[in-house]
Amino acid sequence: MAQIKKKDDLRSLIKELEETKTTTSGTDIKTGFITVEEAAEKLASDVNTVRKMMRRGEIKSARIGRRKYINEDDLTRYAQRRAEEDAVKMSDPNRLMTVSEVAEQLRFSEAQVYDMLNKKILLGFRIGAGAGSWRVQKQDIDDYIVRQRKQAISK
Repeated sequence: MAQIKKKDDLRSLIKELEETKTTTSGTDIKTGFITVEEAAEKLASDVNTVRKMMRRGEIKSARIGRRKYINEDDLTRYAQRRAEEDAVKMSDPNRLMTVSEVAEQLRFSEAQVYDMLNKKILLGFRIGAGAGSWRVQKQDIDDYIVRQRKQAISK
């Protein structure tokens, strides 16, 4: 790109970048930056969550004009790092999981998980004051899956 000499040159550069963003409908070939909205979509997350990650420094961003953009390579590295950390967390057999995490892993509804916990089909315990929140150890979920497989095989 040419050297910028005046404010008008800067304004025209910003306008050019924003125009190429709208015409390419995705990653801008010239800059390799994507919008916060596109980053949220790629992470399957909320726009406000992505903005919080940017403020905390988890995701690097650059301001071009009045808008903030995220380098697509940085976003890809962040997503890979997060996936690796999640995989390590999920492999810990002593990890305590919430009902929503259990439901997601078993691909059940939360209501089904609560029902299984109340009927003692799935082992869990409550933590906290009052009725408390249910927690299930990862190992107990793995044991439940093994029991279900054995039942299916023996039929």
